[in-house]
Amino acid sequence: MTTSIVTSMYNRKREVFDVIENLFFPSLINNASSDKELVIIDDCSPLEKETRQLVERNLEGLSKFGNVIFKRNDKNKGFAGAFNEGTSLASGKNLFITNDDIYLPEGSVSSLVSTLHESNNYGLVGPIVNARDVWTYQYCKQAPKINSYSKEEIKKIQDFSIFCKERMKGMRIKTDVLSGFCWAADMARVREERGFDEDYKNGSFEDIDLARKMSKKYDIIINPEIFVYHGDLKNNHVSLNQQRIKRHYNELKNTLTFSKKNGYFVTLKHLSKAIYRSTGKDTVSELF
Repeated sequence: MTTSIVTSMYNRKREVFDVIENLFFPSLINNASSDKELVIIDDCSPLEKETRQLVERNLEGLSKFGNVIFKRNDKNKGFAGAFNEGTSLASGKNLFITNDDIYLPEGSVSSLVSTLHESNNYGLVGPIVNARDVWTYQYCKQAPKINSYSKEEIKKIQDFSIFCKERMKGMRIKTDVLSGFCWAADMARVREERGFDEDYKNGSFEDIDLARKMSKKYDIIINPEIFVYHGDLKNNHVSLNQQRIKRHYNELKNTLTFSKKNGYFVTLKHLSKAIYRSTGKDTVSELF
């Protein structure tokens, strides 16, 4: 396979299924081709039966992929562990990591992978996004909001992605921070770095840590031509917010882990920029 798309699911609330079934799976199918494979990890979802049924209902459309792998973990491994598990099962030369609460406009997977091969020194390539709490330069406040999962509302996402492709044509942004909700990478290079550090508990910093690590060897790139919608109808990260108290607790622990690895000054600098960027300042929003 040329490209392996790896995603992880942890479903404990039924509203998560609305996003997966109305946004994520349809957009995966629109980006499917015989040279791509799809690896889905069910990270020990409490709603095991419903998760399996969700995948089974969409198998006909997902069969457009050259290969589909579905595996359920016996225990919850969190973001880092689940995606590392999925990567270990993947066979593609290119790796495409994605959360399950997003919408991938048609052509966005191939476009990110193509960007990756524009330079042999590109390590990770990510899109721009509507969600301001990704805490990176990727936030685009001009992105549309959708009020339902109707075809007319979803068309807003596709239309904005076409606008971005024209507006930002040829632009590439080098960074050392990239959100792990969606990115493309060379499989061998990610495996060389041993993927995500599983010392981080599900919540934050796993992706930032890997990007910083890879930035020491390769260029980390944002392609503002490519827009990906992240979240539900209220722009909430529904998968991550299923256990809010646990999420915030893990964010605190992960902040301490990141500080020990990268230093407290780097951590403070990153957090202060993250809060600032949530306003739209110092983000791709300023380029529109």
